[in-house]
Amino acid sequence: MWKIADESGIPSIVINYPSGWGMELKHGALISGEWYMPGAPPKILSDSYIYSTSPSPEEKPLAFLGEEKLDLSKLPALKYRLSVKASKIAGSKWLYRDFTEEELTVFIEFYAISISGEKYDAVLFVQNNSAHTVKVGEWSNWLTCVFETSAGSVKGMFRAKLEELSEDGKSVRIKLTEIFAAEKWAYPETLCRELVEKGILPDASLEKMVEEDKAYLNYPILLDYAKNARALLKLLAYTSSRLKWRLCFLHYHIFDSLNHGYLGYLYKGLPAYTEEKYEKALEVMELGWKIADRFVGEILEKFCDEDTLVVVVSDHGCLPSWKMISLRKILVEAGLLEYKWDDNLKRYRVVLEKTLAYPYYEPSYIWVNLKGREAGGVVEPSKYEDIRDEVLSVLKSTKDPETNTCPFELAVRREEDPYIGGKPQAETVGDILYYLKPSYQFWDGEVSILDSETMGKEEMEGPVIWRAKKIFGTHAYYTPGARLGDFTVNGIFLMKGPGVAEGLELKEPIRLTDIAPTVAHLMGLRKPKKCDGRVLYEALK
Repeated sequence: MWKIADESGIPSIVINYPSGWGMELKHGALISGEWYMPGAPPKILSDSYIYSTSPSPEEKPLAFLGEEKLDLSKLPALKYRLSVKASKIAGSKWLYRDFTEEELTVFIEFYAISISGEKYDAVLFVQNNSAHTVKVGEWSNWLTCVFETSAGSVKGMFRAKLEELSEDGKSVRIKLTEIFAAEKWAYPETLCRELVEKGILPDASLEKMVEEDKAYLNYPILLDYAKNARALLKLLAYTSSRLKWRLCFLHYHIFDSLNHGYLGYLYKGLPAYTEEKYEKALEVMELGWKIADRFVGEILEKFCDEDTLVVVVSDHGCLPSWKMISLRKILVEAGLLEYKWDDNLKRYRVVLEKTLAYPYYEPSYIWVNLKGREAGGVVEPSKYEDIRDEVLSVLKSTKDPETNTCPFELAVRREEDPYIGGKPQAETVGDILYYLKPSYQFWDGEVSILDSETMGKEEMEGPVIWRAKKIFGTHAYYTPGARLGDFTVNGIFLMKGPGVAEGLELKEPIRLTDIAPTVAHLMGLRKPKKCDGRVLYEALK
């Protein structure tokens, strides 16, 4: 949509939209948000610290490097160095790599100098042939540093405040702000530095506590999302003035996070159901609904009028789930998937040269390890259908010993899938598509379990189906429209504005692919070429 608008010279702002990342616009801006995007570093690379020649346990040390003669100092300049570790990059998913093992350190040097000639009374930073002088109690201008990583360099920016400086220059105490990423997380890239300098980031990291936040002190997740909402409102206000955008695409993740953590406890058919857990979960969910309601309300009040088209949509709902199922174990027992113990990992690692079918969880696909297509392919093309038949047979014959029923709602060849089968994009999905019945899930709080490259000993030696350690709300594995009691995986869709019918409730669910063509139609733009959705004429005047 934003690309089509861009073609017509309509500026868009796209915030925290993973599917649109990496696309440059001539008339708008893309800004990564709370999620890590490929190639986009964390907005904050390192926390704020105080550095001292005599550091307390909470402070970092300053190293004295010696004296130098500088024209700007009437006494010998005393050179100091501090080291900053990029603690926010280490272990992050920047570029989908894990930097936990990297020692990402940058050295920042400055001088204690004498302007008066009587004592040391300032510090001096020299960067890019520019001198930055800072006296006690003052903040510097914005300074820069560069972290060199195995995935490329990351430019950081920060300010420094001189807290203390003794007359002999030998006792120094200096505070650095957080080190902010000055590039690669917004396009046009000049926005990165601009937003940092304005103190505006598209996440909760810079937001201070306000009075209303006291209601969320027992729930850090709610506090983060309340701050996140305020930060996004500031970002919208600034970019509205700065970029004059006419289209805004904004992703706010609060409901997904709350549903995963608390929705399961609201289901009274849950085996582990208790009134106490229900009341606690309901309290959290209601507070979250209020945060989101206020957020949407402020957007409507500050950025919309009667001529504004407003669409509020979620990409899914959520179902309570409490039963784990090991698709890997099912395929291993059928002789379709092979693992070998790895002493270094203390886990089983997949043996591709002996694997006939390989499972994926999100999305729910199974791939035939086909020779000529897969890097480690072993299945001859002539055996492709035989392996698919065997996989389907194994899935459909799986039984939950507790209920004696199959945990799979549907398992089909990709071309037979009722939702995407036969469409051009079916060529890009797995060879087998499967859907779970409500109450079943694939992960128990550990995201690593979704990666089939390895398999834990407990899973290998355990049953195929077992009660989950954690209760979740889950959405990724079910057929569209799946329900459990009052819960559904269907999302919400609200629309108001010019050309939209008033007070109408649609009788049938829409498809997410219908939204872009409908918005394009209402704005007088062409339909996106690769979108197979339709215009929702029944929702229009």
